[in-house]
Amino acid sequence: MTPEETVNKYLGMPFDKVDCWQLVQSVYKDLGFKIFDWEKTGSNHLVNTYYKEWQKTTFPKDFDIAIYLDRKRIAVHSGVVIGNKILHSAKNIGVVFVDKFRIPLQLDGYYHLKARDDNG
Repeated sequence: MTPEETVNKYLGMPFDKVDCWQLVQSVYKDLGFKIFDWEKTGSNHLVNTYYKEWQKTTFPKDFDIAIYLDRKRIAVHSGVVIGNKILHSAKNIGVVFVDKFRIPLQLDGYYHLKARDDNG
């Protein structure tokens, strides 16, 4: 699936159908990857254990993910990088495609799934 097809598939989907992490999971499923369940592992699972399956990156590429923190430094939001924007699902709005800097939370970082390198 191309980045454009991904945006077109999910843009406008209501939040009650797909929250921010469900969106990430769905996009990765479309890419052929099963990633962890945020609800089962806890919100800081990626931030605390990313080095096992993920690589933190300063220069994100299409389909890398962005993780955002609250004031207590707990991971509370996520989105998928497409170009220089983020595809994410916001409560009371649904899936939107916005500039990276328009999300009013502290960015923890961008993460790249290492397994994607193994599969092209």
